[in-house]
Amino acid sequence: MDDNLKRFATRLKELRLEKGYSQEQLASLIDCPPSLISYYESMKREPGFTYILALCEVLGETPDYLMGVTEYRDVKKIAE
Repeated sequence: MDDNLKRFATRLKELRLEKGYSQEQLASLIDCPPSLISYYESMKREPGFTYILALCEVLGETPDYLMGVTEYRDVKKIAE
């Protein structure tokens, strides 16, 4: 199993739950089928660039954090 994909799936689910969104609600916010969020969280599909950016915007995190490049969350969010 790809560690990067696992990290993405884990962080996506954690951030979604932190914001209080269902998979269906998050899908609606980024204009995709609800099944796509399920596929991402269960590591059945890898996200494309467009959806990564949309998820980051809705969830308020950087692509580096969501993709597991860094362990640090959005500095602006921490400062608030």
